[in-house]
Amino acid sequence: MQVVPPTAQRRLVTAGAAILALMAVTVGPARAEDTRQIVVDLRDDTTDADEAALEALADGADLRLNSIHADDERLFIADVPADQVAAILERLADDPRVEYAERNYQYHLIDPVPAGESSTSLRPAKDTPDPAYAPNDPLWAKQWSFRMVNAAKAWSVAQGTGVVVAVIDTGVAFENHKGFKKVEDLGGTDFVAGYDFVRDTDHPNDDHGHGTHVAGTIAQTTNNGLGVAGIAPRAKIMPLKVLSRRGSGTAADIADAIRFAADEGAHVINMSLGGGMRSSW
Repeated sequence: MQVVPPTAQRRLVTAGAAILALMAVTVGPARAEDTRQIVVDLRDDTTDADEAALEALADGADLRLNSIHADDERLFIADVPADQVAAILERLADDPRVEYAERNYQYHLIDPVPAGESSTSLRPAKDTPDPAYAPNDPLWAKQWSFRMVNAAKAWSVAQGTGVVVAVIDTGVAFENHKGFKKVEDLGGTDFVAGYDFVRDTDHPNDDHGHGTHVAGTIAQTTNNGLGVAGIAPRAKIMPLKVLSRRGSGTAADIADAIRFAADEGAHVINMSLGGGMRSSW
């Protein structure tokens, strides 16, 4: 879990720095899938003319924004011939208009849960727990880790009020939208706007289950007679989908989501993913 820098510092965070941080600190399985795709972070003051010149430098590769949120940070991806990746990256890295250029590696869940664990129907929620007693959630007795950290006592001091936690994962079952359903035990949990960087939509719904599990551990609706309790039941969740239904996603999407979370007011970022690939920078 990473604490987001203060607001004054957040504006200085670049997508390239986010990728470097990701590659430097995570552990776990990373695979060389789709490594013909590269991710290129340009200086924020670059123009369309600079973009065209760099495309020529990359043998005509089509540099395209990673998402609708990537324009300000100038974060691009491009597909290049497999036998030209190294040479193109070397040329781009030597150009002063480029802050960062790297293979767009795939990252994966560290602790995967079976795909498809999600949803039932929405049910009205009750208040968060009175710190004087244990919550009435039926599976509370099995939440041994909460008791190890004295969660019930901690609730008398803080329950996460005013804190926004960005869950960068497979999405969250937080709404009833098209074929997706809100998980019953998130009925009283507060959410703020997020984004799906995999499908490029404003509906970061969970088609795997892992992100919903993580969000529930953080802020599951508590003392509502259902399921389990959340460690910070009054915190708000910002759902950011960067991993597919298979539990994998690109470095570009993850970096894009980190920047989104910082810019949109998240206080804490949670990522349960990893990879062994190292940045060359």
